[in-house]
Amino acid sequence: MNIDIYWKKFLDCVNSSIEKHIPKVKPSNKAKKKPWLNKEALVSIQEKKRAWKIYTMCKTKSNFQLYAQKRHIASRTCRLAKLNFEREIALNIKSDS
Repeated sequence: MNIDIYWKKFLDCVNSSIEKHIPKVKPSNKAKKKPWLNKEALVSIQEKKRAWKIYTMCKTKSNFQLYAQKRHIASRTCRLAKLNFEREIALNIKSDS
């Protein structure tokens, strides 16, 4: 047999294995947007991330305190956003019934 025939068989085998075992769709890193997440909560989360980035660049006590403050604010705004969203849903259920 010729080397070209072996090469063709090898390529066919590799291509069939690729088709069989490698997924065609790449998994997405994007998480679904939470319906309760409003603009105010998103802004507070971004501020928290910026404060964390500053802290990791220069680990000082004041930078950590700033991060801890932003973390507290972000937690509170997310909690309130979720609570308000749930209240709106509850009010809509009562009015729809």
